[in-house]
Amino acid sequence: MFKEKFKASHLSSSLKTTIDQLRKIKAAKGTGMEITRNDVINHLKLKKTLLAEVCVERIIREDNLLVAMEIIQMFVEVLHKKVGLIESKPDIEESLYEAVSTIIWAAPHLVTEAPELQNVSHQLCLKYSREFGNQCRSGKTGFVNSIVMQNLSAVSPSKSEVEKRLSDIAMQAGVEFQSDPGRSGNIPPYPKPNVPYPQPELPKFPNAENIMEELGIDSQGDLKKSSETSTPKSDPPPFECIPGFTEDVLNTRGEV
Repeated sequence: MFKEKFKASHLSSSLKTTIDQLRKIKAAKGTGMEITRNDVINHLKLKKTLLAEVCVERIIREDNLLVAMEIIQMFVEVLHKKVGLIESKPDIEESLYEAVSTIIWAAPHLVTEAPELQNVSHQLCLKYSREFGNQCRSGKTGFVNSIVMQNLSAVSPSKSEVEKRLSDIAMQAGVEFQSDPGRSGNIPPYPKPNVPYPQPELPKFPNAENIMEELGIDSQGDLKKSSETSTPKSDPPPFECIPGFTEDVLNTRGEV
């Protein structure tokens, strides 16, 4: 069984194809981002803030992808010009460490956008050993471009980043947008450590104890005696205060 060997001609053709693929996908994504931006403006006009936020998250991810592909395309173009140097030297040239490491690391992350980058990575691993390729994919070489690693990661954009981009788009389009201060940043206002949710005051539902307390009845069923609440009984009004009533009427009350 024959062992596959590195071929400079295959590397050169794969690098050229990768450059063409990256150029096409960048142009297509640039057009798609403009359409998505118009969708954001329409959602803001209709006060559909949540839908606008979803579209902005997509724009941020696509923007990060475009930045990463721009850097990778630059590295691919450098290697395409250095194919003769790569073929002539058994070890990797010091000036090409970052380009080679970044391309091998990024190849699995751009299978859809630039499938030919897989063949470039394969040829580089044949040239510099599979062990070196595994180290590049794990990011252990220390030469993988940090911006590419960050922009191709699966981390979602932060809330503050989304709202800032929303504000910028709204300002450029002249659309009203007011961010929610309670939702800015990655940490919501609640829950916080050792701080409970604010609880509303619950109504006092009637029960036997509440009713007895309102009526002034103790647990034994007797009326509570309180000197503070009891008021002295007033004397009845004199007869003269009652119109048409005289003492003679009272004396003859029982005579029939």
